[in-house]
Amino acid sequence: MTPIERLLRQRLGDKVLLRIQLPVQLDDYSEPEPDISVVKLNPLDYEDHHSNASQVFLLIEIADSSLKYDREVKAIA
Repeated sequence: MTPIERLLRQRLGDKVLLRIQLPVQLDDYSEPEPDISVVKLNPLDYEDHHSNASQVFLLIEIADSSLKYDREVKAIA
């Protein structure tokens, strides 16, 4: 568990669901996999679908070593 994940779990408890490196469907053409997604609770824990933009409170991407790649290569795709 990363320090940020631990902090979020301590502060937010069972009020939200933390999804770690799982897809978030933002629209029909965008489904990023952020390091941490803070999303609304779902009875099925999103077993039957990915969380979508209306269910997301916060997305976190930790880009320490991959920042240059993310901005230059992924931005083109």
